Parts: sequence; C-alpha cells; structure tokens
Amino acid sequence: MVPRRVTIAALALSICCAAAGAVAADEPAVGLDWEVREAPAGPVVSWLRGVRDGALGLLDDVSDAQLGAFSELALDAGALLMLGSDAVGLVDDNPVSQHLLKGIASKSLAKTAWLFHLAGSEAVLGSHGLETESWIAQSLDELNPLLDPDQAPLRLPLEPISFVGEGLVHGEVYGAHLPGSILLASAAADLLVRPAGNLVRIVGFHGTADRIEAAGNGLVRWTVR
Repeated sequence: MVPRRVTIAALALSICCAAAGAVAADEPAVGLDWEVREAPAGPVVSWLRGVRDGALGLLDDVSDAQLGAFSELALDAGALLMLGSDAVGLVDDNPVSQHLLKGIASKSLAKTAWLFHLAGSEAVLGSHGLETESWIAQSLDELNPLLDPDQAPLRLPLEPISFVGEGLVHGEVYGAHLPGSILLASAAADLLVRPAGNLVRIVGFHGTADRIEAAGNGLVRWTVR
C-alpha cells in the first residue's frame, strides 16, 4: 500500500497546481488532449509544477522508449517482409509467370509489409514530441495547402504504392529507414538525455530542462526527416 503521507503530499501538489491554473480553465482547448494550459504563477507554484512535470516526464521517457523499440522492430519487420515479397515475386510475378499466378503470394507479403511499416512509422511519430508536427501540423497543411512547411518533410510513412507498385524490386522501401537508427536514437534520448533534463526540471531549472528535452527529442526527430 502507498503510505498515507505520500498520498496526501501528491494530492496537495495536484490541488496547488490545479488551483493556480484555474484562471485558464475557461479558454477553449487547443492542441492535443493531454496538454494543459496554466496561468502564470509565483515561484513556489512554478517550482511545484516543475516537480510534477519532471516526475511525469520520467514516466513519459519510459513510455517513449518502448514506442521507439516497437517502431524499430515494426519497420525492420516491414522491410524484411518486403524483401521476401520481392524474392517471391521473381517466381510468381515475373514477366512470364504474372499471366498465370498474378503475384498471388508476393502481393500478400507486400501488403503485410506496408502494415508493419505503417505501424512502426506511426509509433515513432506519436512519441518524442513529434505528435504536434506530425499530426496537428499535417492536418493544418491539408486544410491549407498554401502554407509553406518550415521543416524538412517527414520520410515516414511511405505511401502504399511504394510497396505494391509495378516493379521487380521496391528500392524506396529499403532506403526509407536505416536499420537500428530509431532504436539507438530512442535509447540515447529516453535513457540518458531526457531523464537528465527531467531531473534538472525537478530541481527548478526549467529553461535548461527544456533545452535538454529538445536535444533528446531532436535525436529521434533526425531519424525520421
């Protein structure tokens, strides 16, 4: 059981942070569901918010680490399945056999490869602070195509046609992701850099913590751009 003093302390911290942010409660929600807009507060409440955000940030690091590992495994599995599809396609989808077999086995492998690729891509794009630019910004760009993107376009995910388009070898799939890059970047960010930033945030150096957090997320962002 959780000690009563710990429970009371956590409840008090939540009440202090929530009360200080109540001024912004009437404003409409903008952005992602879990984002909270809080009104400026004094040094004590700001420090308490930093303790809260740092502690939750450590948990977020663990969550993003497992998403990074899943993303790497799924993307690598997708590439291997695509390799198998191209190999089988030499038998059931070459210029001669395609009139008889119509790529019956290779097309199934290709479709499965794209599903793994999509799952791995969305896993990394939904973590490490990439949610805003990969989900919200993309939606805004689709609504207004005249907006000029201020960052390099995302390499992931590829379009389905990259997997099932005409051709004996689908080279674009193999060049979309460097095997191991997301796993290594996520490990460095989520096990070293970002936890250090969250500890700094707990101490009270919020500006420094923000820069460390951005540096950690930047390692993962580099792998998908």
